[in-house]
Amino acid sequence: LLPPDRQDETVRGQAERLLAKSWLPVEAAMVGKDYLIGDFSAADTMLGHACIMSQRLGIITEEAFPLLSAYAARLLARPACAKAFSA
Repeated sequence: LLPPDRQDETVRGQAERLLAKSWLPVEAAMVGKDYLIGDFSAADTMLGHACIMSQRLGIITEEAFPLLSAYAARLLARPACAKAFSA
């Protein structure tokens, strides 16, 4: 997120690996679920933002995190979420 002239590729790689690792238990928790705790809730609003941003950064991909990728798609299909992320 730093300007290109201040980025350190080694540190960036470490941060990306750490972020990907942090999503593993969430991916496992999404088995058989559309949303985190049943119906859509505030928890989905909060975690969904991080999930969608991680997807935009290329951390959450269909190959690495198929359930979270589908979750992000469900969230972005919601009109309010789509509006928030279109700005």
